[in-house]
Formats: sequence, structure tokens, C-alpha cells
Amino acid sequence: MAVDGGALRLIALLVLATAHAARAAEYGYHEEAVHYDGVELLRRLSNHGVPDDVPAEFDCEARYLAYNVSLKTQPERAPLKSVWDALQLTTLCHKTFDFSARDADSYGNPARPTRSLTAVDYRVYVSYSLGDDATQDPTNVRSPFRSIHQALAHTRQHRQQASNAAGVATVGIVLRAGVYYLNSTLEINAQDSSTVIESYPGETAVISGGQPLSPVWKAYNVSQGPKMVIKQGADNVWGLVPGGPGTNTSTITYMGTFATSDECQQLCKYGSCYAWTWHEKDATGWSQGCYLHSDRWWSPHVSTTDTSGYWDEGPNVYISEMGSEEGAPQRLQLGLLIADSAADAAAGNFRHANRARFPNIVSPESDLFPAGWVPGAVDWAEPANLGNSTYITVGKPTYDLNPLYENFRIGTGGPCSIFSPPESYWCSDQVGGGGAEQFVSPSGVTFDSAMLPRGGDYDAGLFAQTAVLHTWRPGHWSSWMFQFADFDPATLSGKFSRGGFQGARGASKGAEWWLDNVFEELDFPNEYFYNPITAQLFYFHNGTGAPPEDLQFVAANLKTLVSITGSMDDPVKNFTIQNVVLTGAAYTYMDPHGVPSGGDWALQRSGAVFVEGASNLTVRDCLFKNLDGNALFLSGFVRDSLISGNEFTLIGDSAMAAWGYTNLIDGTSGEQPRHNTIESNFIHEIGLYQKQASCWFQAKSAQTRLSKNICFNGPRAGVNFNDGFGGANVMEDNVLFNLCRESSDHAPFNSWDRQPFVTDVANPGVPSVYPAVNNFTHNFVLGNYASSMCFDNDDGSAYYHHSDNYLVYGGHKSNFYGHDKVSTNNYNIYPKVYELVCFRMSFAAVNRTHADSYRNCTCVLQGVDNEHMYSILPTCDLGKPDTLFFKTGGNTVYSPTGKAQLKVCGKTMSSDDWLAMKLDPGTVVKVSPDVATIIGWGKSLFGIDT
Repeated sequence: MAVDGGALRLIALLVLATAHAARAAEYGYHEEAVHYDGVELLRRLSNHGVPDDVPAEFDCEARYLAYNVSLKTQPERAPLKSVWDALQLTTLCHKTFDFSARDADSYGNPARPTRSLTAVDYRVYVSYSLGDDATQDPTNVRSPFRSIHQALAHTRQHRQQASNAAGVATVGIVLRAGVYYLNSTLEINAQDSSTVIESYPGETAVISGGQPLSPVWKAYNVSQGPKMVIKQGADNVWGLVPGGPGTNTSTITYMGTFATSDECQQLCKYGSCYAWTWHEKDATGWSQGCYLHSDRWWSPHVSTTDTSGYWDEGPNVYISEMGSEEGAPQRLQLGLLIADSAADAAAGNFRHANRARFPNIVSPESDLFPAGWVPGAVDWAEPANLGNSTYITVGKPTYDLNPLYENFRIGTGGPCSIFSPPESYWCSDQVGGGGAEQFVSPSGVTFDSAMLPRGGDYDAGLFAQTAVLHTWRPGHWSSWMFQFADFDPATLSGKFSRGGFQGARGASKGAEWWLDNVFEELDFPNEYFYNPITAQLFYFHNGTGAPPEDLQFVAANLKTLVSITGSMDDPVKNFTIQNVVLTGAAYTYMDPHGVPSGGDWALQRSGAVFVEGASNLTVRDCLFKNLDGNALFLSGFVRDSLISGNEFTLIGDSAMAAWGYTNLIDGTSGEQPRHNTIESNFIHEIGLYQKQASCWFQAKSAQTRLSKNICFNGPRAGVNFNDGFGGANVMEDNVLFNLCRESSDHAPFNSWDRQPFVTDVANPGVPSVYPAVNNFTHNFVLGNYASSMCFDNDDGSAYYHHSDNYLVYGGHKSNFYGHDKVSTNNYNIYPKVYELVCFRMSFAAVNRTHADSYRNCTCVLQGVDNEHMYSILPTCDLGKPDTLFFKTGGNTVYSPTGKAQLKVCGKTMSSDDWLAMKLDPGTVVKVSPDVATIIGWGKSLFGIDT
């Protein structure tokens, strides 16, 4: 999403300066760290996630290839300007975007396709602006209903009446242009089967979970004018001038060299310049250079040789009494959306207002970690004593191919009482895997006064009623949110009333943090605060004077806009929703969360569109936007459904998620999402609030087909399988990049398999703990930012066949007794699996029959000292082939010298020595080709001519 160039970015310098200076000491950074801590994330994020020693020419050509593969994957969305910008092809690679491409709107993305109305037996019309719910002829386009609820009630009644006559097989509800503000969730049930809800051709219907407000603004705290603030040791252009010293960008102008910072400052005239940076004489390459910002960017990097300043425009806070607004207290606690005009509101073009917070950000989609986060310099209270968990272990059947996860295990109650239901693998008597420990979470916090400057002025009672603490779990595996039971401004201490359930993996403390919904922190444009005690709304307007009358304010009201709910015995069948905008759903990160299976996730069983007990559902060509929880959720029995052609953007949690039901280990009831197709969806800017978020997540689900989706700009994995339930999933022709942008020890695709489940997916009619094979083919994956690889088949993952994929910065991974993972005909370009390696294994399979294999792959190494062709750590004997629980052969490995190193069975050796042992038939090591050849392999694979 393009960020408003007029938006201020005055992030608290005290916090950021301390954050950058303290990280190295706090985390004990080491270059070879595998699980990236905060400072390693900073290093990788500042480098756009490009591994060390990768040629800059290659990285830009790989990004350009990703763009062209995206065009090939979804040509209907050409010219995909948002993909171009996300890949930084102009700012990083100095390429020029062609705006002459067809059917582009102002941002370069096409409008949703115009479809003819679906053929149905009976059709009614709805118009929010022109309709009348008392109309006598809703089948006439000129006399529509006003509300979707009334149209739904009418079609149900008509079906009942018609059933006594000829019957009505299919029904259409056509929405004319406008915004449909819902007072309650649209409840769809089995009697609404074979119903289509769609926009009128050529028009945009917006279904919103928000409610419009009518604030009357009065000045509350308004400044008299701007003043210059100067900061020594601050560089406000660091990392923002890709052309290097002496060059310009669209918002930064190089003014020349000057002897003093005062001379540079004098050039920054308010109205055309909002911030400036001057470099001292000994600043390498930047000596005495002066740079001016025409935008309001202020997020300086700590640098002892630089001086920067900005125009502080002062507070511009207005107040409105909201006592007459029905339901305002609840709604305004859940989110506020703003449209800049009535026309924008009618088209659903809203932006988020930020609840008053510390430290400040412009917006959650533009400000990535570390912006807006305070380093973890706080004291975390010990976990509360919630008693002991009750352990449940299913003795039979056992998963004999993995000694670490051979039994189904779960713990109930105790520390896991905070989940709903109160159970988790992580409360069982035996947890295993990377960093495994039983679940706990902190019970409170004491802040450092240097890190919370206004904390002593907080109103304790109001703070405890409204404030939310957001924090990373150590290691950046998930984020947690906590509400407070109390707060003492004198000691800056508070106990938590609830929270910490937003991830399955526990810890006794958090890491970086920020505070949300705190009145005393209302100090930044586009922030708001609603006081539930006085029913007053405060808003910091980003402009001069009061908020204009045409500014439209909408409070979040509903968490679920559409609920499609049947049962396995009586499902909703053949229901379709297409070509509409769904927006304005409230956040759900403080709603009850459950732990679906043995992966790292906890999540809420909810979504803006919630589906349970349905078959042959279609959700097509919709825009899911500004939804602060999950956008689309498939729960329990959902079969043979199609989710196609949708765009998901500005999503607070995950775009799409699926979560079935089992009876402990027994998944044979069929109450799971199965045989669902997720195709041609365009997914970006997700995980704005909950950082354990994906484009697609599934748990206790099977036989999913993921095809031709484009997924980018997310904080963690783009696709995540929380378990190995059933298998038979297909992932083909997808494009994934710009993922793991804020988290660590992960990849664009991730899986776990720590709990066995019984299904008959692999062999219908014969229940077994062993799943069917998952096939991943013809995907383009760019493992940039903090991705540890491209496909992360983590703890216990088994039965994956990866073939014909183009994987940039990713190799093959096997660990914790994972097995039957086969890589064939893949391209692994400058790969890594934590370390720089083509194929990495730790904890081998239990026998050679079920070994992982890496065959007929092409791997291009970088040629640095710490990389390896293979890194195989399990104990084995090279003299005894039957102990080699891995299979390699037919690979072509490239390096700058035509030589490579290996670590196999505890020994380091050269590729010559390894190949001489005849254990890797057909594998060769060659001198690296040029970049054009490497990129050419990808073009050939995806059929790209340019």
C-alpha cells in the first residue's frame, strides 16, 4: 500500500537510539548465530535479506525474475505495480516501471474483473443508498431492498413458499454500488444453499463490519506552530539512498557539501522540507553532505558522525463527546478507520487510525521491526502458578518412524488453562524439537523509566482498563498481547489480567515490546484514544486545524461479517460470494485462542468470513481489506470448496486459515477441511498486529491444493502447515517472497509434524498414522529478509516431494527424525539452511528405506569459506552404506572454483574426496556459470521469454 507522503514519522528518538545502541550488548550477537536474535534481524533486514557475498547483479536479476514469474502466474492482474515496488526494483535495482501496461488503476493494479450476473432461478437487488426494505418488488433492479439482511430473509421466505410449488434451485442477491454497514453478522445456514451474493456488473459493493460515526470536534491540545528539533548522532537517510552518496530519491534531495550542520539546517524551509541530515567530515563517502526530506520521514539511525533535525509541528488533538453514539464504547475500543472523503468511503478506501501508542509509527504496514518496538529492557514477572497439567498419552497406534514423536501427547489445564480449549502439546509430559520447553508465560512487567519516559504520569485506573502490551516472544517466533489487571505509575509495574495465548510456544519473558491504547501517549498524527469512562474520542489530526467535515470516521463493530455455518450432516452447499469488498472487521487478538496441534501456532477460530459445515463453497474475485483479525477461516467440515482470484491486503492476522477437529489422535470422523482449492489469490501486507500470521495456514486439514497464488510482505511464513495430518496436499505454481520480514528461524513455507493423527487419506478405508505424500512443484520462492531457507520442513516433517522449484537462497532441510522428504530437479540458488548449504540434515531418519533424498538438483554455491555442498550431521559410518540414512545422486553443484566442501558423518572433506567414494552417483561439481545463465534456468522453467 502506498503510504501518504504527508504522514508524519516522528518516531521517538530516545527509544530508537537506545534500541540500536543496546542490542549488541543485550543479545550477545555472533555472526554464526542460527536462531536470529534482534540484532541479527536488524543486520539482515537492513540488507534486504540478501545473503553475504551474493553478487548484487544476481539479486536484482532474481527480483526481476520474481516479478516476471508473478506476471506469468496472474496475468489478469498486470502490471502488478505493487509487486514491482515490494521487490524494490526501482529503489534498489534502478529499473524503470512501465506504466503503459493495460487496465491499471492509479497504483498499477487492475480493478477486479467485471462479470456477468450468475445465472439463477430467482434474483433480488439491494442498494444501500437507494433501496427500501419495504419494497414489494425486489426482483426489479429499480426497486431494491436496502439491507442484505432483509434480502436474505426474503429469499429464505420465497424458497419456503416456492418449495410447495415448482421449487427454486438457485438464488441471487445482487448488491448495487455503495457501502453496506452491517449492524450484525450475516448468518448463512443450510437453507441458504445454492445462493450467490455478488456485485452488480461494473459496480463495487462494499460489505463493512464498521459503523459510521458523527463526531463534533473541538480543540483539545493544539500547537501554535512548528519548531526545529536537532539531534546529534543521528542519520535520517541511512539505508534510504540506494544510489549512494550524492544522489537523490523521490523524497530525498542531495544539496551539496557544507562545512557545518547549521548551513544544512538553514536549507530546510518548513513547507517544502520536513527533515534534514548532515554528515561530518570523516563520514566515509558521505563527508559533509547535506540531504533534505520533502516527506515527513523521521526514523534516524544512530551514527556518531552525523547530525539530523526535523520540524516538530506540535500537537493537533481534537475531542468529541460520543455519549450519544450507540455502542461507541465497545466499537471504539476495537479499531477506527478513516476515509478522506465521502467518495473514498463509498469505494471502501479507508485507512487505519492508530490507537495512541508508544513508541510511535506511521502505520503498521509501513513500519516494520525495529520501528515502533522498544528493546526488552524490562523485568518480566515470573509465570503465575496455574497448577499442574494433566498429561494424556495415546499408547496405540504409534508412529514408529519417528522416536521423538511416536505417540500422540497432550496436556490439559495448568499453564495451558489460558487457551481455549485449555490443552496443548506444549503442556504434555514430553515435548521435543528446536528449543523445546513446556509452556509458560510471564505474569506481569516492570518497565525501565528510561524506556517509558511518560510512564510515571499514567492514570493507573484508565491504563489498566484500556492498555495492551504487545511483545515478541524471545527468538521472534510469535508475538504476544497482554491486558493489565493493575498498574503502579510510581514503580512502572503492572500485573497481567489475561493474554500470552497468541502463540503455542511459551517463555518466562518477552523481548521487544510496545504499548497500545494509552491516553498519555496521544502525541502523534493519526493517533486516537477513546476514553470508555467519559465517552470521549480524542484524535490527533494530521494537518492544520480541525479534522475537515468530509473526513469520514468508521468504528470497528463486527469481528465476523459473514458466518457460513452448517454441519457435517446438514452442510451449507454451493454457496457463493463473489466480486465484493469485505472490510472493517475488528481486531481479535485478545479473543480466546486455541492450540490446534503440535506446531508452534495458537490462533482464534474466527475470521471476517467464517465457514464451518459447508461443501462446494465459492469465494471468488473479492477484495479482503482492512480486516484486523483473520480474513477467511475454514473450520471443521469444509469440503470441495474454491477460494479463487481474491486479493487480501492490510490484514491484522492471517489471510486464510483452516483448522479441523479430531478426537485426540483420531481424525477419521471427517470433520476437517479437505479437498479445498486455494488458487490465484493475491495476498500481501498481512500480520499487521499478530506476527504469527500467514497467507495460508492449516492444521488438522488435508488434501488442500494451493495453486497460482502470489504471497508477499508478511512477518513470518507465507504458507504454514502446523502438522502432517492426512497429507496429500499440493502446492504448485505459487510465488512467495518478502516473508519472514520481522521474525526468525523460519522460511516462506514452514511445516511441523510433532503429533501423529489417524486418517485414511493415504489409503482410503484403511486408517493409519502415516499420511499421504505432499507434492510441491513449480514454485518460485525468494528466501530474502530473515528467511532461514525457502522450504522449512521442520521438526518431524515427513512425506514431502519437492520437485522443479526455483528456490533463491534456500536449500533442503531435514531435522528431528523427519523422513521421506524428496528433493528432485530443484534449483537451489545461493542456498542456505541456517548455514550456507545445499542439503542439511540433523537427526536422520530411522532407516535408509525412509531416508530423505536430494537428487538431480542444481545447486549454485557462493564460494565462501563457511559454506558446504552437504552438511549431514547424524552419526553414521562412511564405510557402512547401510548406516547412511540419506540419499544423494545426480546433482550438479556449482562453485566459483569448481570445488566444494562437505560435512558428512562428523567429517569435513572436499568434494573430490567425497565423489571418489562412489556414494553419490552421478553428482558433479563445476565452475559457476554467469548470472544470465542462472536466471535463464528460471526463465526456462517458468516459460518466460523476456
